[in-house]
Amino acid sequence: FNPSFEDVYEYDSYMVQRLKGKKERHLVNKEIKAGTMLVNSDAYFMGDVGSTLNTIAHEIIHWEKHQKFFEILSLLNEDETNLSCAVDPEMSPEHLKGVQKAIWWAEWQANALAPRILMPRTVFLGLFQQIYDEQWNCPYMFLGDVMERTLEKLGKCFGVSKYAAKTRAIQLGIDTAEGAYVFV
Repeated sequence: FNPSFEDVYEYDSYMVQRLKGKKERHLVNKEIKAGTMLVNSDAYFMGDVGSTLNTIAHEIIHWEKHQKFFEILSLLNEDETNLSCAVDPEMSPEHLKGVQKAIWWAEWQANALAPRILMPRTVFLGLFQQIYDEQWNCPYMFLGDVMERTLEKLGKCFGVSKYAAKTRAIQLGIDTAEGAYVFV
């Protein structure tokens, strides 16, 4: 939210590297203007669940809903010049106190609202039903296969991961999505 200096990647665009299809990158400490969002292409919002769009939606929520909170934090701690979101936030706030707990809740709120912004209820449910019905045209398909194919296609429609589509389906009461893409 405030101007600061940050390490960012810059890419060399030499003609030789373009011909080889590679771009060399190196870290440069640059001045970042207030209100600038830096997105690390190697670390998305919520790890594998997210995408660049999820990350951007998440940060816009912070900008819109938490700007005053982070301004107060910067007044309390002069070293706090910007917000750096944890890719994998703690799962439980019970052991946190004070400011750490407030930051956890701000992260939780941004995590919970991002899928709702990216995949509005009526659009999502309409596309879900359409894609789900289309998947049953394939012979020898099981319910789990149909659900996973539906969520993958939905993710592509909205520009998010299949896991983000699964999360949104569960939020909207599609309980059978819980069995899709189970991983440990």
